[in-house]
Amino acid sequence: MTHYLYKITNLKSDMYYIGVRSCQGSSSDDLGKNYFSSSLNKQFISEQKVYPNNFKYEVIHEYITRKEANEAEYRLHKELDVAHDDTSYNRANGNYNWS
Repeated sequence: MTHYLYKITNLKSDMYYIGVRSCQGSSSDDLGKNYFSSSLNKQFISEQKVYPNNFKYEVIHEYITRKEANEAEYRLHKELDVAHDDTSYNRANGNYNWS
């Protein structure tokens, strides 16, 4: 099992999404091919499938455990303040509590 932290960037709008994914096999064979995001923004998901060339898919880091990947995602979300960043698709997921 591969656990990874990823970033998807809309090349037209510069909006981004940062998330965590676990998959069988290679993260590079998964992201942007079999998997597009866990965002609650349905338009974002749909646009990736219709206009895949408008998006850049990056694996930020792979982790041994899902727990490590989740902790890295939490730290990065907090550092970038995705809850208040107008260029972050993560805002659609809401309810960020940094305490």
